[in-house]
Amino acid sequence: MRTLLRSSIFAAGVVFLTGPVMAAGNVIAFKNDSCVAIHLEAEGNDACFGYGGCQIQVAPYQTKHVELRPGVRPKWAQINVTGSCEEKQLTLVGQCAVDLEQVFRGSGYMPGRALGEGTGDLTPAFEEVVGPFDPGVSFATVRLSVGLCEEMDGHDRCDVRCDVD
Repeated sequence: MRTLLRSSIFAAGVVFLTGPVMAAGNVIAFKNDSCVAIHLEAEGNDACFGYGGCQIQVAPYQTKHVELRPGVRPKWAQINVTGSCEEKQLTLVGQCAVDLEQVFRGSGYMPGRALGEGTGDLTPAFEEVVGPFDPGVSFATVRLSVGLCEEMDGHDRCDVRCDVD
């Protein structure tokens, strides 16, 4: 019985330690409204923002939620988008500029470091989050879709269309 009890406690501890990250700050939802497997590379006026780098992948018709790293808040972000959709013979390429100060208006979002955050070497960052989300989390949605296309050698090369809510 003691062995079973210890195993149960150990398993509960493992679940707790490896549970999803809970968002508490500013979250951007990248919503892919296309058949293209999108590769995003983002940078802000303070540097790139990504815990695992500045790049994330968003599968066709999927959404990824990412949280800005606490401590550093960029004023703007430039998102470089590339990807292709073989079933429709198209390639998606382009850039989106996102004014984060405008997107998170009304939430108290102020670019730069907050008072008391120290002078450490923090880099703006994405951290993918799954939820649940804390009350008070500020959300922005960047919808990525196919814009204007131009045919080249039987293959469409399309601009990315970015809509920010």
